[in-house]
Amino acid sequence: MKKKFICALASACLFLGATSCNKDYLNTFPSSTFDEEQLTNVNTKNGTEGILQGIHGMLYQYSFGQWFGNGLHSLNTRIDWISDLYVNTRPAYYMGIYRWDDHVDPYGGMNFSAWDSWYTVIQHCNKVIAKSKPEQYETEGHFKEVLAEAYLLRAHAMSNLVQYFAPRYNPGGDNSELGIIIRTEPTLDPQARGTVEETYAQITQDLKTGLDLMGEAAEKKSLIWEKNRINLPVAYGIAARALLGKRDYAGAEKYALLSIQTAEKVGFARLQKGDELLNGFNSVSAAEWIWGYKYTLDQNPMFAAWGAHYSYNFGSLKAPTYAINRSYFDKMGMKDVRRRWFIARDYLRDAAGNPILDAKGKPQLPPIMDIWNDVPEDGSGTLFKELRNGKPDWEYTGQQIKFATLEGAGNAVMDAVFMRLGEMYYIAAEAQARQGKLAEASKTLTKVMISRDPQYVVPSGLSADDLAFEVLRNKWIDLYYEGGVFFDQKRIGHVCARLQSGNDKYLDPADLTNFTVRNSGTNAMNIAKDANSKKWVFAIPYDELKGNKLCEQNPL
Repeated sequence: MKKKFICALASACLFLGATSCNKDYLNTFPSSTFDEEQLTNVNTKNGTEGILQGIHGMLYQYSFGQWFGNGLHSLNTRIDWISDLYVNTRPAYYMGIYRWDDHVDPYGGMNFSAWDSWYTVIQHCNKVIAKSKPEQYETEGHFKEVLAEAYLLRAHAMSNLVQYFAPRYNPGGDNSELGIIIRTEPTLDPQARGTVEETYAQITQDLKTGLDLMGEAAEKKSLIWEKNRINLPVAYGIAARALLGKRDYAGAEKYALLSIQTAEKVGFARLQKGDELLNGFNSVSAAEWIWGYKYTLDQNPMFAAWGAHYSYNFGSLKAPTYAINRSYFDKMGMKDVRRRWFIARDYLRDAAGNPILDAKGKPQLPPIMDIWNDVPEDGSGTLFKELRNGKPDWEYTGQQIKFATLEGAGNAVMDAVFMRLGEMYYIAAEAQARQGKLAEASKTLTKVMISRDPQYVVPSGLSADDLAFEVLRNKWIDLYYEGGVFFDQKRIGHVCARLQSGNDKYLDPADLTNFTVRNSGTNAMNIAKDANSKKWVFAIPYDELKGNKLCEQNPL
C-alpha cells in the first residue's frame, strides 16, 4: 500500500491548506505556506502544533475516500449499520454495509475507508512524536501536552483498527491471532501485522505515555480545556474505550470514572437532562459534549457534510432510511425523552400509557396515515417522501429525528460530536456489572438514566450479564448514529437477529413482505451466525496487500 499511502498523506496536506475553516479556531497554515520543514524546524515556536492541529482538522472534515459525509464521525455512523440497532424495511442506500457484504470484501469501500482513515491519522501522529522537540515550544508544559495528544490519538486509532481488522481480544488467552500493522515511526515501508496481543501492548503503552505526559503538563498548569482538543476528560475517555475493547473491565471502569469526575469537578461538562437532549445534537456548546468540533455557518460544505447526510432537516437526496430496533426502543419508559429522537409508530395508549385493546384483545395501531402528524415541520421533503397513495416511503417504525443542521435545508453545517459524558457513565456501569459489582453498576446506570427518564428504575433481580445488557441497550439508544455500537456487539458476540426486532409489529400489512425479504435469505447470508464467525473481522483492503507484500489477509 506504499504508493496509496503517499497519496493519502499528500491529499491530507493539501486539504489542510484548502479548507475554509476558521483560522482562529484551528490555527492551520494556508496551502501556500504549509511546509513540513517549517513546522518542525527547531527555530519555529510551537512548530509541530501545526501538524497536530491538522490531525484534528482531518478528524472532522477530511473525506478519507468516503462516498458521502466527511469526517471520522461519518465512518463511525456507517460502521454501526452492521449492528442490529438498525432495521431496514424498504429500498435504501448502503445495503452492502447493512447486509455484511462490504466489510468482508477486500475490494469493499467500508474496510478501505476504515484502514485509510486511521492509518493516515497514525502517520501524522508519528510525525509529531518523532519531530517534536522541547526547543520548539515556549513552555515545557505545552511541549508535553502536544506529545500527549499525539500518543493518545495514536492509541485511539490503533484501538479502532484492531477492533475492525482482528478477532476480539480474549482475556487470559495468548491472543496470537493477527492484529494490525503496528506503525510507530513516520515511514511507509512494507511491514507485517503484529499479533492481537502485540497490538494491545502498544495501545496500552501509548495510553500510559500519553496520560503520564498529560499529568506532567497538568503539574505545570499547561492543560488545554477545549472540546476540539484531547483534553483530560477525553484522554481518560479514550483509555476507557480502548480498555473496554480489550475486555479489561477494571481498567475501563477506572478511566470512565476518572473522565466523569474530572469533567464534572471543574464544570467542563455535565449530563444533559430532559428537553436539553432535544437540541438537534448540532452544537459543541452542549453541556454533555466533551469532544467535538465546531463549524461556522460560512463553512457550509453542503453535500459533503455529515449534516447533509444524517440530519432529518437538510434537503439531501441520499439521506439513509433505517429504523431503530424496536426490541430496544420498546423497553424505554413512556417518559424517556429519547423516544422523541424517533418517529416511531406505536400502539394507541390510555392516559396511564397502557396499550388500548381492540374487541379481540389485541393492541390497536393508529391508521398508517396518522404517522404524518409526527413529522417535524422542518423535516426534509426528500427524506420524508410520500408514495403515490400518500403512505410514507420512509422507516416509520423508528426513523431518527435526533440530528438537525443548524439552519435547515439550505445549509448543512452542524458541529461534530465525537464523545459525550453519558457514554462514560454507560462504560463505567457495564464494566462494574461485568465485574460483579451490581450495586455500583445499578447506581451508575441510574444516575445517567434519570437524566433521560426521571421515572427510570433498574429492573430488580438481574444477573450480572443481564444488568450489563440493560446498560448496553440504553447505551446503544443513546449513541444512535454516533458510533461504537458495532464494537460492543462484536466484543460480546451479540449476533444480529433483525427478524426478531419486533419492527414488523408496527408495519402496515403491505410492508411486511418487504421486511422479511430484506432481512433474510440471500440478503442476510453473510451475517455472522455465532460469536466466533470470521465475518466479525474486516478484510484487509486489496490496495494494502498489493503494496505491502508482508501483510497477510484475514480468513475470508
